[in-house]
Amino acid sequence: MRYLILAILAALLVVGPAAAQTAPGDASVFPSAGPAGTRFSFIASGFRSRERVAVWLNAPDGRVLTVEADQLRRATRYGRVNWFWTVPEGTAAGTYQMVAHGVTSGVERVITIQVGQEPAQPAPAAPDERANVFPGQGRPGTLFRFYARGYLKGESVALWVNRPDGTAQAVEAERIEVAEARLDMAWSAPTDAQAGRWELVIVGRTSGVQVVIPFEIR
Repeated sequence: MRYLILAILAALLVVGPAAAQTAPGDASVFPSAGPAGTRFSFIASGFRSRERVAVWLNAPDGRVLTVEADQLRRATRYGRVNWFWTVPEGTAAGTYQMVAHGVTSGVERVITIQVGQEPAQPAPAAPDERANVFPGQGRPGTLFRFYARGYLKGESVALWVNRPDGTAQAVEAERIEVAEARLDMAWSAPTDAQAGRWELVIVGRTSGVQVVIPFEIR
């Protein structure tokens, strides 16, 4: 990945700023600020189906930094990509830009984050009666169906699951809809999913509403 990023940067220097393109889509990060050790979750869309996406960081002093992007894969068939980045200890405080670049399309998404600040307090999790999952338990490969209330009609959301070992994993919903302040979605657990308590985390990109839905894989 490091050599891929360096090759892309070199191409951009030769071709110039016109190489970057825009396309319909959006990008978001949660949280938007945090000190060293913060794990940021990024989502960006508008890329070509299944294309490779490279990411790098623009530092406050103008330097371009390579990053260790966790769980960065090719774009989905819908042109969306998800990844995580944890701020290393000793990182200087300031405003950074995470750049996602479509290797084939040239499409770029630039996401601003603040390093060195405490993250904004997320909205409290919705009461149990406002969110649920069916079934509540299942084996690896089970299709889980979730719903949660409190979001704005039609707003986009960030999604990930917390695994039993405490690590986070980006998810691609098989079906998702936000209508009349209610979100409905379906997700199939991986066939090699770790047994134990899992949590689906849903964050409204506009409202900031965060819902955590626990379920179990056995």
